[in-house]
Amino acid sequence: MFFIFAQCDGNATAAAARYRELHPSEHAPGATAFRGFAACLHSSGSFLPDRTDTGRSCRIPTARLEEVLAEFDRDGTQSVREVGKWLGVRRTTVHRQLLEESMHPYRYVRVHTLQPRDYTQRMVYSRWLLREIARNPSFCRFVSRTDEHYAANVRVFLDQAFHDRWIGRGGAVLWPPRSPDMNPLNFFLWGHLKTAVYREQPVQSREEVVARIHGAVATISRDMLRRVQANIRRRAEACLAVRGGYIEPILATLG
Repeated sequence: MFFIFAQCDGNATAAAARYRELHPSEHAPGATAFRGFAACLHSSGSFLPDRTDTGRSCRIPTARLEEVLAEFDRDGTQSVREVGKWLGVRRTTVHRQLLEESMHPYRYVRVHTLQPRDYTQRMVYSRWLLREIARNPSFCRFVSRTDEHYAANVRVFLDQAFHDRWIGRGGAVLWPPRSPDMNPLNFFLWGHLKTAVYREQPVQSREEVVARIHGAVATISRDMLRRVQANIRRRAEACLAVRGGYIEPILATLG
């Protein structure tokens, strides 16, 4: 961490992104951890926290709480343990106060590890998509998406109904495997619905879940969909920039 932080000239956000780029298979520390690391080194001359005072507050000061909430809004993958160490409070305190603000824990687990052959397929798909968008800037408006199915009868139906106009395994346009980061259902819709559905009090019945889902879908505006379409293009550009690799670390650097 020290060398990465130094290479990034003390920029915590850049250091966090660089760490994720260098260690894609590890749980990467966020910008908050790098800031705490720097503060600890500056105040004590040591990388280790000061253990002379082990008392921890059970509440987060209002000013610091606002700072924490802003950090979680920027990067929802922050660890409550890291933030607790940074603030000198118990992680359970951070967790409880996040819940009071209707923010729920996020656990990132990379289950779609890219295989060597995936990089080329992701680049081929991204080039195709960007060509289509260049020909028709509204192209993404006319692409319907669903969870992937590979059953033979499904592919026969798609061939008969859409001929060479469907994307997927076995389709005229091959969908790159292990690429949920390219699919708006994954990088936008499911997360948006989950946040909206569980923002209020815990659900009590299946009927209430269904009602909340309908309500959450109704909140999706045209402006949100336009931003999603722009994000699809940005992700294809990012994919080419990293030669088919993981795109999340560099998305923030693209316009």
